[in-house]
Amino acid sequence: MSSYGEVDTGDFDNAEIDALKAQELPNNEVPPGAAEHLLQAQVDRARQDNDHRDQLLTWTMWIVPFALMLNFGIFVLYMGSEWGHISDGVMIAWISATVVEVLGIAYIIASDLFKDGTGGR
Repeated sequence: MSSYGEVDTGDFDNAEIDALKAQELPNNEVPPGAAEHLLQAQVDRARQDNDHRDQLLTWTMWIVPFALMLNFGIFVLYMGSEWGHISDGVMIAWISATVVEVLGIAYIIASDLFKDGTGGR
């Protein structure tokens, strides 16, 4: 029997049409034991996904505020070192980079939590 469930008659190219028609159709039914195994695998996968989501949420709740506070602290130190003479371009770039950082983290987390089955993010 081949891997698709049909009887392997040997040489397909030289077989008679009647011999090919006489073959049984492939059996695509899942045996009961395998169905239970597949169902248990789906349950295990769902449990692992939930555990992963919990870990990711915990990680996110710590890393995002830490990154924002660190960024704010560095910006305050920079403002103190310049004694109030900060160019507009530096402020715009810094705030824009902070917004992009937060949105990027949110996008990565959302794409990981709500997978659509594609390989990319």
